[in-house]
Amino acid sequence: MSEIKDSELDRTKKEADFFRYLEIKDTYPQMRVLGKENIDAREVYVVGATSREGDREKLYFDVASGLLVRKVSAFRTAFGSIPEVMDFSDYRDVSGVKLPFTIKWSRPPFAYVRNFSEIKLNSLIDTPRFKIETK
Repeated sequence: MSEIKDSELDRTKKEADFFRYLEIKDTYPQMRVLGKENIDAREVYVVGATSREGDREKLYFDVASGLLVRKVSAFRTAFGSIPEVMDFSDYRDVSGVKLPFTIKWSRPPFAYVRNFSEIKLNSLIDTPRFKIETK
């Protein structure tokens, strides 16, 4: 395990915050509805959003449930921007909050799927699990 630093650490912290979409007005002070589209046979609202850091993203909300089903952003590289897509599905109730138990992420040429079997809120975590080993 290696230590994550600088912008990579900031990005990782941001993506790990499951609740930032619950406080959407704080996360994205500028938003506007761009229209409707279909994703996997579901009608979705497309919302253009600008984060506090100035990042522009598109958020896709299921018309029927209101749940976030996709987020599209641009990952900046020295060679230009690469689209980064996160799909959220299999929402389940966790202590009164609906959370996605499947998250698909892709940024060509990479992709992965996170499948959660259980999510606990405010659970105690053994501190030594986060100890960074030095050589």
